[in-house]
Amino acid sequence: MFVVGLCTFFPALIMVTEATKMFDGLSFVRSKMSRKPSFKSIYDYKEHKVQKNLYKKNPGKVLLIISIGYILVSIIISTLRG
Repeated sequence: MFVVGLCTFFPALIMVTEATKMFDGLSFVRSKMSRKPSFKSIYDYKEHKVQKNLYKKNPGKVLLIISIGYILVSIIISTLRG
């Protein structure tokens, strides 16, 4: 359970802190190199992403709480087993 808690904790922490926006530059370069219509600047690309993801919820907070719960339960079980 501890391993499951850790495996969900770190991605949840990345989602909560919105560190995934760090990869927007790589996505922008990929879209510039593709043949589909691309954006003139990275600011246009980010604005498009904000409008596209407007109604999607970030599951990071819920996932963070669940992963902390897994870690706490695993610590409690390990201390009870002695």
